[in-house]
Amino acid sequence: MELANAVKAQKIVELQNTAHGFSVKSGRSKMNVLDYIQDIADKKRIKAGGGKRTTAMGYLALARQIEDYSGTNITFKQVDKKYCSGFIEFLKTTKNKNNGLPLNENTQFGYMKRFEAVLNTAITDEATDTNPFKQVKQENKPKKRKTEIIYLTIDEVQMQKDNNGGMFINYRQKKTNKQEYLPIPQKAVGFLPVRAGQKDTDKVFYLPSGGFVNVHLKAWAALAGVKKHITFHIARHTYATILLSLGAGIETISKNLGHSEIKTTQAHYSAIENKLQRAAVNLFDKI
Repeated sequence: MELANAVKAQKIVELQNTAHGFSVKSGRSKMNVLDYIQDIADKKRIKAGGGKRTTAMGYLALARQIEDYSGTNITFKQVDKKYCSGFIEFLKTTKNKNNGLPLNENTQFGYMKRFEAVLNTAITDEATDTNPFKQVKQENKPKKRKTEIIYLTIDEVQMQKDNNGGMFINYRQKKTNKQEYLPIPQKAVGFLPVRAGQKDTDKVFYLPSGGFVNVHLKAWAALAGVKKHITFHIARHTYATILLSLGAGIETISKNLGHSEIKTTQAHYSAIENKLQRAAVNLFDKI
């Protein structure tokens, strides 16, 4: 009787799983892949404290690519080796909706790895029993390439009129939720708009989206004769690289960038730091 009750309990669980879109016996799920990804994104956002968190937005971006590739009704049962191979080929030919250019290989790699992460989570949740990307040959997968950090030189940065007095930005870092104090160079104060009639709680700049900013940066770069592909995030790279070139220590730069660990800064700027070290040593050749 105990054995019979145990078998009965197991069968009830299997029936309940089937009713909710899971099939333990077949190892496949009828669950909608896009709904599952949306659920992951929602959990990531809540865990990070709400808002448009980077990780959550990454999953939603993946969902949009999957929708463009195979529509809105794809289930885990349909995600097999052929489907995954087709998705990789789709990424190689699709265009970036912001600029109309093909996705670079690192972006393709990012989408593929995130999809793999979704499938691995689905295995844990028993929504599927395999990750078909593992069956795709490595030579057919996009590769992660080491990207060159783009930054502006001191000559390429338009200098503003000096203002007297030092200033600090007191802000809370979103990623680490730590309070940070960032010194502002006097020249940068010249970029600030006139505060007449503004409240202390009002935003300094109206930046509705990253895309909005990048459109204007592209135009500014063209007017300034700068040939490099400029984005908002390059400001951080420029800031860090100029400080390095002027002799600031990597520890100071790490703190100013708001990195929680210095190894993050070193990973980004080690090549530049090594180049500056070599240039410093070469000064002996002038003696």
